[in-house]
Amino acid sequence: MNVRIGNIRSIRVNFIGEVVNPGTYNLPSLATVMNALYFSGGPTASGSFRNINLIRRNKFGQDTIIRTIDLYKYLTKGLRMSDISLKDDDVIQIPPYKTRIELTSGTKKTGYFELLPGEKLGNLIEYAGGFIEDAYKNTIVIQRITSNGRKFLDVKEDEVFNFEIKNGDRVGIGKVPEREENMVTISGAVYLPGSYPLDRNPTVKDLVNRAEGTKRDAFLGRAGLYRQKDDLTEELITVNLSRILAGKDTNVTLKALDRLEVESVTQLREGMQVRILGEVNLAKGDSTRGYFPWYEGMTVEDLIIQAGNLRAAASPNHIEVIRPKRLDSDDPKLITSALSESFTLAISKDLRLTEQASKFQLKPFDVVYVRSSPNFENNQEARVEGQVLTPGDYGLIDRDERISDLIKRSGGLTAYAYVEGASLIRKTKLTKIEIEQQQKTIGQIGNDNKRTAVNADYVAENKEEAIGIDLKKILEKPHSDMDLILQDGDVLNIPKYNPTVKIEGEVQLPTTSRFTRGVGVGEYISRAGGFTSKSVKKRTYVIYANGFAKKTKHFLFFNSYPEVKPGARVIVPQRTQADITSQQVIGAIAQIGGALSGIVGIVALLRTFN
Repeated sequence: MNVRIGNIRSIRVNFIGEVVNPGTYNLPSLATVMNALYFSGGPTASGSFRNINLIRRNKFGQDTIIRTIDLYKYLTKGLRMSDISLKDDDVIQIPPYKTRIELTSGTKKTGYFELLPGEKLGNLIEYAGGFIEDAYKNTIVIQRITSNGRKFLDVKEDEVFNFEIKNGDRVGIGKVPEREENMVTISGAVYLPGSYPLDRNPTVKDLVNRAEGTKRDAFLGRAGLYRQKDDLTEELITVNLSRILAGKDTNVTLKALDRLEVESVTQLREGMQVRILGEVNLAKGDSTRGYFPWYEGMTVEDLIIQAGNLRAAASPNHIEVIRPKRLDSDDPKLITSALSESFTLAISKDLRLTEQASKFQLKPFDVVYVRSSPNFENNQEARVEGQVLTPGDYGLIDRDERISDLIKRSGGLTAYAYVEGASLIRKTKLTKIEIEQQQKTIGQIGNDNKRTAVNADYVAENKEEAIGIDLKKILEKPHSDMDLILQDGDVLNIPKYNPTVKIEGEVQLPTTSRFTRGVGVGEYISRAGGFTSKSVKKRTYVIYANGFAKKTKHFLFFNSYPEVKPGARVIVPQRTQADITSQQVIGAIAQIGGALSGIVGIVALLRTFN
């Protein structure tokens, strides 16, 4: 007989109570309670994991709890003894938890756990996977909720499986104290420094032998044994290792927590250093990297090699060694004004020793200065932009190369070049001291007079500034005083002819207008809507395309505005404080005159009575 199952029958299972996804589910007829719990998402945060009820209707039509399922046995041990197959129309009810305990530390798992009546503290620790390695098992602290707050209880290790836990208890298991017992330590110039048991290394000699003996550089004449006293302060016991190891002195008995430090001769001489500064690869720009340990017989060449060799700008023919002045006597009468001695040496570029340098050896605290070669200069370049035949970067050929030379090297000007609008941008770099000094000077000038304010740019370390030049006159008279010498990073900009004028500042409508030959500043300001009530007419100024600026000249009540050229900017300043107008001056004079006339009349009247 052949039996084939074409399809598995489905059953309906109902979930009620504290379920993540309550409702009715269609499940295979072979499903169990564990399978159904998986489909429903399991208990909620307030649901019970220990008392899950399976309710089934019997043949008499009565609903009965036929099985109570404890998920802990399955979750902690994988046992499914309480699992059971489901039937159609079964109900799975998850009630709220009754007892919940918080486990904060000391076990492999922490969090909230649910206990059944009769279970003890030991069961809680088992559900949490047991103690961690460094858990302090001797005493466990329980925080219990009372009507007045939380009460602390101590549970000893032998009481764990008899201590009854209650709902809301908080269990904390501390760590074993970081306290060393039966330990001694050895450090320094030994082959195996570290901590060792006292019972197997009771003496200084035993501890040194356990550390595989002292190294060749160990200073055996004086080792330090640090011992902790009863008041927790340390005392130093000096021991002579060379005599103890040779059996000439009595061996020193150790105590718990003793520390034996064996110094190294090299470490004791670490303060003996030499320094190199200047044109060497590691020292330049970083003085902290110019220090190197001193060795017996060390030469200048040895130090240069340690410092990464000479830089390309170094002058090997002028190496200076500064040596601190040393006196063999402590007599204060022998003290002179000399602080140090100076030695000048010469070596070759390939660091071959000269006869003088081969005999010269460095001493501790010597400072070696490698000077720069006066004939060495790093590559410098200037840039030309705009209306030249070949714009771009150009390396400066000599120290006095000028603007006219750069234009000539770039092929000359194009037909569209606007010579009067050419400008030079120069980058300046100041040291921190220069920046502070300039800022201080500007501040002092501004504070000398309360009615005076200095409106100057903030002094920055790297700054680009426009230098006004007259390229037309420069090309007419090359190498004259106005033909500036170029510096590294200079940018020469020669724009196209720009037939516009920009009007900005305190005008009705700041705008850009077409340049009209013969038109003055007043007309351009009219094109921008005219002045405002806050305009300072007499301080109107014009900035030209080449960087020059001209201000308005005034005589009595008349203003003479500067000429306007293509590419210029007309700027009208804003009044920050009310100026005294001519009408106010005339009114004040009239008031003073009226007051004087009144005084003269009173005087005449008094004379009449007399």
